[in-house]
Amino acid sequence: MKNFIKQTAPIRPPPSIRPEYGAVPTREDDEGASLAPSRPPNMAYVYGLTCFVSLGGFLFGWDQGVMAMIIADERWLELMQPANDWSVGFVISIYNIGCVIGALTIGLFADSCGRERTISLASTVFIFGALLQAVSYTITQISIGRLILGVGVGAYSAGVPLYISEIAPAHLRGRIVGILMMILCFAEMVVFFVDYAFFLFDSEDWWRLPLAIQVVPALVLAIGCWVWVPPSPRWLVSQERYDCALEVLTRLHGSAAAEEEIRTIRETVEGEASVIEQSGTSWADMFRGPVLRVTLLGTGVQMFQQTTGTNGIFYYAPKLFKKGGITDPNLANLATGGIGVTLFLSAWIPVFYFDRFGRKTWFQVGLVGMVIALTGICVFQQHAADYPQSPANYAIIIFPYLFFTFF
Repeated sequence: MKNFIKQTAPIRPPPSIRPEYGAVPTREDDEGASLAPSRPPNMAYVYGLTCFVSLGGFLFGWDQGVMAMIIADERWLELMQPANDWSVGFVISIYNIGCVIGALTIGLFADSCGRERTISLASTVFIFGALLQAVSYTITQISIGRLILGVGVGAYSAGVPLYISEIAPAHLRGRIVGILMMILCFAEMVVFFVDYAFFLFDSEDWWRLPLAIQVVPALVLAIGCWVWVPPSPRWLVSQERYDCALEVLTRLHGSAAAEEEIRTIRETVEGEASVIEQSGTSWADMFRGPVLRVTLLGTGVQMFQQTTGTNGIFYYAPKLFKKGGITDPNLANLATGGIGVTLFLSAWIPVFYFDRFGRKTWFQVGLVGMVIALTGICVFQQHAADYPQSPANYAIIIFPYLFFTFF
């Protein structure tokens, strides 16, 4: 996208001065511009952008699963010398603190710098944290690395779906955003088997490679979002760059839909700005009056999703399988890899049926399934503690797979 400048002209210039798509005109160019050709929707471009930006989701998924085998490995524990299990738990949990920081701060950057450049900035932070993890020799070093990495991942978790939702056609938004979840789950599947492959190396430093590899896609994402990925149409409208937004929408959704969409976006953005200007709206207003319910619903769904225990099951899956009778570390790690496969295959279902059955239906089905699975894990873990030799303990193995099928 070239020659992006601030435009204050009407959304639809008169036919004699309409710009050609492929170049955003300056005011001096208006007199010689010709009638723009009609363009069909370019869904290949939409899906291509979605998949590329979803590298942020891939990296999110990678870090969700990469530590599971590492913290269970005796070679890593011997090198790091954690004081106790709480120290290992701190290495895991401090990453989530970083995620909170990243998710809370990304909004300021996304509104001022643009969505795609904010994702590029998040990738830079991610790379720094990943490298620090990979060269660590102490619990303190790897904890700092995971905190920094978490800031980048938290920014991905908010920024990537925001950008994707703003470039997707409204009638396909659920399906296209579902691609992000599918790619995230694909990463969780891949990282288990990458971990397992390096786990078989006869080296106490095997774990450094899975932590370092993620720098490559993060670097690709950082560069791509800076030089190739176009700005979000909504962000361009918020900056009053209407011709630029029209060009992006035309490339994405075709000429027929672009002008109607930009009108809708402009009305929404200007309406929000007017309300803020007239009433002095602030962040505190999200927690007042009827808006409070919407805020609680939106944040509550995300918060309770994380409190279901998904991260705990992920990170401690090898130990969980050992309680279920899989005492061989190699087999326990392979069983953990099976969780990644289950997640990836399950993620395909909403991609095709999200828009058909609605979001609420999927929430309800997933909730019931997770409750059953978590109940089974709790019951049979206690049974394993009371009766370590009981054959019934093998039932523990089933429920993590059931949980992630519905998750």
